[in-house]
Amino acid sequence: MTALADKLMPRWRIEDAITAAFLGALIIMCMVTALAWYSVTQFLNSSRWVEHTHIVLGTIEHANALSEEALAAGQNYAITGNPASIGERDRAISELRSNLQKLGEITADNPLQQTRVAILNSQAIACIELMSAVVKARQTDGFEAAKKLVSESRLSALEIPFRDSIAAMSDEEHVLLSHRLLADESSQRRLVAACGTLLVVVVLTVGMGLIRLRRELRVRQSLAEELGRKTLELETSNKELASFSYSVSHDLRSPLRAIDSFALMLEEDYAQKLDGEGRRYIRVVRDGAQRMGRLIDDLLAFSRMGRAPINAVSIDPRAGAERALKEVLVAHTGAPPELLIHRLPAARGDAALLHHVWVNLIDNAVKYSSKTTGPRIEIGGSVQGSEVVYFVKDNGAGFDMRYVDKLFRVFQRLHGSEEFPGSGVGLAIVQRVISRHGGRVWGQSEPDHGAKFFFTLPRAEIA
Repeated sequence: MTALADKLMPRWRIEDAITAAFLGALIIMCMVTALAWYSVTQFLNSSRWVEHTHIVLGTIEHANALSEEALAAGQNYAITGNPASIGERDRAISELRSNLQKLGEITADNPLQQTRVAILNSQAIACIELMSAVVKARQTDGFEAAKKLVSESRLSALEIPFRDSIAAMSDEEHVLLSHRLLADESSQRRLVAACGTLLVVVVLTVGMGLIRLRRELRVRQSLAEELGRKTLELETSNKELASFSYSVSHDLRSPLRAIDSFALMLEEDYAQKLDGEGRRYIRVVRDGAQRMGRLIDDLLAFSRMGRAPINAVSIDPRAGAERALKEVLVAHTGAPPELLIHRLPAARGDAALLHHVWVNLIDNAVKYSSKTTGPRIEIGGSVQGSEVVYFVKDNGAGFDMRYVDKLFRVFQRLHGSEEFPGSGVGLAIVQRVISRHGGRVWGQSEPDHGAKFFFTLPRAEIA
């Protein structure tokens, strides 16, 4: 059964398998309903025709009994002269006429029987007329006259064809009854066979679906257990990495500070004993040590951005952007840029972590527009669906969009450090923080025409 299920059912995702099983069950239910409706309709139709045939047979037998009753009453009057027999005859004749009319109505679907009903009516009329003549003769001419009419075999000549017509109609209805009973049995067999077949199909479909579902659940359980182990290993690795980062930074900073300090002392105490080239070497040593220290600080900051818990609340992005601007401009030594801050819609996020986003984006904008005549920085945002899109735009050096994928990688820079200072970690920090908020970061630019960086956050009203 499992092998058959594997062969017949494609390797779908569990969600797709459940959807397909539901649709399959719905289709099968529709088929069962349609087939059951058709079979029941056929069965009821056959049953109605069988019942109809029994009604026709009963009506024919009743007509035969009424005709015999009318003839017997007429003959009895001819023999006895009892007036009560006339009443019985008239009642039987009246009922016979109604019976023949009903027989014509219920056999309207059968032309052959309609012809026979017409013959029966004419034969009944002839018999009734003859019996009326016998009664009249008995009343006016006496017993012998009535006996003479009956003995002339005229009554038998009319009665026998009537009986033959009744028998022919009865035979026809019995033949129809046999056919209709066979059709009724056939429709019952079809209904049973169809329901049995569909039941087998339903059992097979549900069985294969349950087997596939069970196997999929086992696979998912195995994957969940493996994921749990990997998660535990990852948490252990992250803790070890955090400990390692702290140790490395501490162990690296100490010798770097020593190098910088001794180089400073050498520069201050022995500057007069060194020529220009020696003093340049000391500056190179100090610049390298300080640059190495900044790199270590940036790496630690990048590492912390991935581990720090997020306290998402409704925030005022304008306050965050203005605070970051003040912080960046305090350290900026060049000409202050023109600032333009548009409306910044409220969002939801961690203000402390998002401060790093604003600082890095604004610092980049200030830095890369510092060599432009009339530097200009523009900050804005807009609501788009369930999120808010913010941007920081400058009119600085820009970059080639062919290398945009490198922007958000650690230590990936599109400009040399001698042209614009930096470690190449700032945009990586931006992307990590925004990704942890469930947002997106991207940039647009072209060389010498400035750059525009976007990031998204959830709307405060929806989150």
